[in-house]
Amino acid sequence: MSTTSNLGQETKGEGSATTSSSVTSKVTIGDESAALKRSPKRPRIANDQDEPTAYTPKNNTSSNVRELATTNQPIQQSKELDSKMLQDIMCGSCIFCRMPRCERCFVCSVSNVQGQTKEERGCCLRKVCCHVPIEFKLQHTVGLGFPKGWRFAFDDPQKMSLVWGTKRILALAGLKVLSPRGEIFHSLESAFAHIPHSSISRATTMLENFLVHVGSSRYVSVPSHFLVGKSYCTEFTSNRGSNVVLFGKIAACMGPSGTDEDDKLFFILQYDQNVLSIAQSMGTEVQPLQLINSEMAWGGCISYERKSGSRRDSHSAIQNIDQATAAETWVAPDMRSEDMIEQPDGTSLPQLTVFARGYKFSFEVKASIRDGNQHYGVFASCTSLQETSSDQSLNLKPGELIDLGIFSPLREEDEKTLPAYIMKNYIHQLKTGRWAVVAGRDNIVYDITDDKTGELHDAASKRVLSYIRKCTKGERATIHARLDPSSGHVHYLFGIRYEGNWMEYESGMQELAPLFCGRTVEVTMSRQHGLGKKGAAGSKYLQSISMFQLEDILACNSQLAQMFDSEMIDQFPSTLIERSKEVMKCLEGRLKKLIGMFTTKSLGGDGSSKRGLDNDRLVSALEQSMKLIRMLEGHSK
Repeated sequence: MSTTSNLGQETKGEGSATTSSSVTSKVTIGDESAALKRSPKRPRIANDQDEPTAYTPKNNTSSNVRELATTNQPIQQSKELDSKMLQDIMCGSCIFCRMPRCERCFVCSVSNVQGQTKEERGCCLRKVCCHVPIEFKLQHTVGLGFPKGWRFAFDDPQKMSLVWGTKRILALAGLKVLSPRGEIFHSLESAFAHIPHSSISRATTMLENFLVHVGSSRYVSVPSHFLVGKSYCTEFTSNRGSNVVLFGKIAACMGPSGTDEDDKLFFILQYDQNVLSIAQSMGTEVQPLQLINSEMAWGGCISYERKSGSRRDSHSAIQNIDQATAAETWVAPDMRSEDMIEQPDGTSLPQLTVFARGYKFSFEVKASIRDGNQHYGVFASCTSLQETSSDQSLNLKPGELIDLGIFSPLREEDEKTLPAYIMKNYIHQLKTGRWAVVAGRDNIVYDITDDKTGELHDAASKRVLSYIRKCTKGERATIHARLDPSSGHVHYLFGIRYEGNWMEYESGMQELAPLFCGRTVEVTMSRQHGLGKKGAAGSKYLQSISMFQLEDILACNSQLAQMFDSEMIDQFPSTLIERSKEVMKCLEGRLKKLIGMFTTKSLGGDGSSKRGLDNDRLVSALEQSMKLIRMLEGHSK
């Protein structure tokens, strides 16, 4: 018996592949043979005879560093504590203290060029002790191309790894960027979308300068990349249930100096202002400039050509993409609905129905017994809308994924600050982690669990997407979490990703073949993160909590006060009370350390000095924490 997977004929060309299977069915994966040519690679620059004429930022060469050190000096060490004091108070045991100097950032490069001794060296930008308050580490961005008032520092790099988030384009461990209004961003791409840019050239210059300045790989503009200047389109289901289609263009491409491999490049996407105005009138706010990866860039340009019916010539993205290039395109369904279905035992479970590409997809929640315990999973089935047709083909092209809708947030209360959520998840023995995702504004976590029980809250329990389980070893994920282009809502997409490997993609599509033969298939998503066993993961949580900043601690105090009503605290399990006390004791110790080391008095300043932290705020936070500890201790006996 065989299952045939065909490439169709959207453009002239041919290509097919046949694999063995125990199921007899024809699954048409796509209809663009020219879209995935058999050539293993193609030049990534339009004219490989010409070197890209890119702006070259000040690199970490001796001459350039000497120029920065003597003329420009875009940032200075913290005005609060000088380099010697910063080095004197390093704990010696945190992640940054144990790291060697990067030898590439602005401070390290200047120290090397000027031949400074170990005692004379400034603090490496990438390894200022995690226990030092962020106020003492913040650096200005004067001369790097940022608007006035933006600052940055490197803080506890472990904090972001404690909560699952979608893959970032520019991962700089521990980076924290602060806007003039005090907004916190933990990635450069998240901050980039919220920075006002006067032009594309200034935006690329800012990225180049900043990445060199902090000692990252040297990224340069690649203006000759094939996609630069190409039109772009993406579509998704909004939080109001309507389909949103956005148009724009690929304004720039950037990548590490000396490489043209697509998986190492990223792109600046510029949305059309008229389209953004219409989207805003419909309640969807989208930032005009965003960073996207290569998969989304290729997928968006191909999507535009399909929607506009563009001519498939030598300038076409569809004609120029090859099998070694990954692509991803969202497909917004024609219609979707979700209902509660009564079960034989009298309970009700949700069912999601989606109409897309000539099929009706049904996603049902079902209970099953595994390891002696009851677990829930989501099972999919589909029906062709062409009742008279015997063709059981799925008109999904390589890279296309069906948007099943928003996974989170579902309520305003689902938005929690990163530190507040870290505390909550630890208290609930990490069981809420499977339903939490870092938002687009990445100091926010979308959490769809109840604060008191740690289980799905009422609104989430009525949504099919809340019950999708993570795949086990050897299983292939068919559900993928992504952030939409608007405010960063988390969507779940259904399908097989195209990651630049035709054999892997075709194999994945054959696994879905039973779905189109009237069978039911369970859908799973990739495992979110690997923190190890719960005991080891728990110690990482406490380690990060012990390095929280003052604002983090205030958010934790507020979160705990919401979780525990003094009149209902007796209803909580003793384990939960004990873990809450453990967290609060940790925060108490952190506050006492901040008061003992980083207030104006402890730093040797007079009463009029603004050198240290606000003692009154620290003392007030400590009093709040101790009050909560007393409340917990009074109900744990």
